[in-house]
Amino acid sequence: MGGAILAVLPFAPGLLLSPLPPVAASVLTMADDGRRRALLFTLCWWCTVLAGCLAAGLALRLATPGVRLPEHTDRLVCALLGTALVAVALVRGYGFVGHRYRTAWRAPAWLPRVAALPTNRAGPFAVRVLCTDPLHLLILAAAAVALAATPGGWPTQLAAAALLAVVGTLGVAIPLIVSYAAGWSGSVRLHALRRTPIRAYHPVGFWVSVGYAAFLLT
Repeated sequence: MGGAILAVLPFAPGLLLSPLPPVAASVLTMADDGRRRALLFTLCWWCTVLAGCLAAGLALRLATPGVRLPEHTDRLVCALLGTALVAVALVRGYGFVGHRYRTAWRAPAWLPRVAALPTNRAGPFAVRVLCTDPLHLLILAAAAVALAATPGGWPTQLAAAALLAVVGTLGVAIPLIVSYAAGWSGSVRLHALRRTPIRAYHPVGFWVSVGYAAFLLT
């Protein structure tokens, strides 16, 4: 079990450091029935990370002979994912450079609509935020490849994917934790800081992409 956990855990920071999902969760906590909405958002984020990594890893394993993904296939897929991450780094780097010369603060187009989401749409919105960011998908795919290349049965695979999901959800859970620990005033203060992670979207994405590209290509 330790081998599978060590294989996938390096990919958790890529999800943990994603700036926009905590902003979405923070906006949800400010709305009516905010804690429930933020809780649904956080749980669905965790479930999607778990299901996505586990399903992709098992699919890769079942698609190849043997009890694990062959080494040559592992290297090939990692090379493809690393190349894709280089492309993402170029896009985020372009946004990073443009951001440095832009003085106006630009909020994401979806941000004003988050507070008006019905409670039952908070979960699907988490899936959307996770799956519409190419960097999230590439990190999940890389974790699934690492999982498929590590020997172990269902319990081992499930435990490793669950731990990845837990660590990768900590950032999303911060607004909910603050809401319970510090109450409404804490949520208001955290919400007032939302410009900082939004401004960090391109810089963080650039460095995360570069780091994981180097990790997969070396």
